[in-house]
Amino acid sequence: MQWELAAESITVRIRWFGLCVGYVLVNFVGRETNQPFLNSILTLGAVYALLDSWWSVRGRVFLKEWPLLISGMEAVFISLLCYFDDGLHSPFRFYYFLSLLVCAIRHSAWITYSTLSLHAIGYTALVLNYSQLNRDDLSSFVLTQVFLIWVTWASTELANLVKTATKRLSELNQELQKNQTTLEERIEVRTQE
Repeated sequence: MQWELAAESITVRIRWFGLCVGYVLVNFVGRETNQPFLNSILTLGAVYALLDSWWSVRGRVFLKEWPLLISGMEAVFISLLCYFDDGLHSPFRFYYFLSLLVCAIRHSAWITYSTLSLHAIGYTALVLNYSQLNRDDLSSFVLTQVFLIWVTWASTELANLVKTATKRLSELNQELQKNQTTLEERIEVRTQE
């Protein structure tokens, strides 16, 4: 439970970071086309992040029982941002990486790899919108897919390592407390003698 709440705090911050960067990209870095659509999509993300933050403050995880629903919503959210921005070359494609990182921190490996599949489908849908793909489009698509796989593997392994270390430290702490109690009892017995 302790790991879950700490992970939740990290993921909420990652979400807000992504939204802030998104608003800056859309409103201050010269994105004149589709700006209203992009701001609307980001505002929808902000509503979700507010709900997520509210639950986190209360010590709970928002939609904990439906992690793949969250992954699906994020895949659609990111794909729409890319679609209304610059397609395959949109800087919003890097949100897929943030989403996978959050998923690896929060959930098991199979949920993270399922999320990878949803994101790959979302990014592939962008390719299907192109009538003609040039070489840059194709290499951008392939490289992004390769990096999505790599980030999924790396973040899952790192999260598992941290979860294992946290569990082991908790066990060692319990053992230490038990030994301390035993030692205090022995000192009290000796003192009475």
